[in-house]
Amino acid sequence: VLGVLLGAVNINLGSLSAVSIFPILILMLLTENFIEVQTGKSRHEATLVMLQTIVMAIIGAVILKTNWVQKLVLLNPEISLLVIALFDIYVGKYVGLRALEMWKFRKLMK
Repeated sequence: VLGVLLGAVNINLGSLSAVSIFPILILMLLTENFIEVQTGKSRHEATLVMLQTIVMAIIGAVILKTNWVQKLVLLNPEISLLVIALFDIYVGKYVGLRALEMWKFRKLMK
């Protein structure tokens, strides 16, 4: 991917070099996740995971494009971080242990 973006500059293909690398990286991660689920489970379940991810990405993009959310995040980042942290604790979808589990098993972690 990086090679294609750098090569686009050398062959004067400016429109390709103007593409941000982050959407490309996100698509690569989504593809990796899709293949990982497909190898462990069925193609149907992998497709459902992919569709859920795309729907959540679209919803997130629509929310983040609103001016008041952008102003809130830029002017009050501490409020944004606090809200995200509280939401993560409420939902409990950490990659690692949840906060309560870390407190409960703190002696074992030492």
